[in-house]
Amino acid sequence: EDKITIKPVKSKVKCKSNKGCNVQFKISKESGDAVSAKDVKICQMVDGKMINCKSNLKVKKGKYKGKIGSNKATSPGLAGDWVCVVTEKGKETVSDPVAVEVKKK
Repeated sequence: EDKITIKPVKSKVKCKSNKGCNVQFKISKESGDAVSAKDVKICQMVDGKMINCKSNLKVKKGKYKGKIGSNKATSPGLAGDWVCVVTEKGKETVSDPVAVEVKKK
């Protein structure tokens, strides 16, 4: 079994409501193989449930970057804990949460 490790690049992210907002995770496998971006998503955690999940993460040098909100706005409702989820062979690996703060401009 190829163990997957997901580490948030930052444990806290501050965003502005009038700008786009990104969270980043480093994802690695024990074998050194790359994790396919199509197997990765970020989700907001609310009451133990994953909502507002987003895929199509950008990958650069082992860092997977997911956008919260749009390019020009991040709703204050998107503040809170976000996790990264890797699903491979039907098995989910979930990261530690990243605390996202959204400030009004």
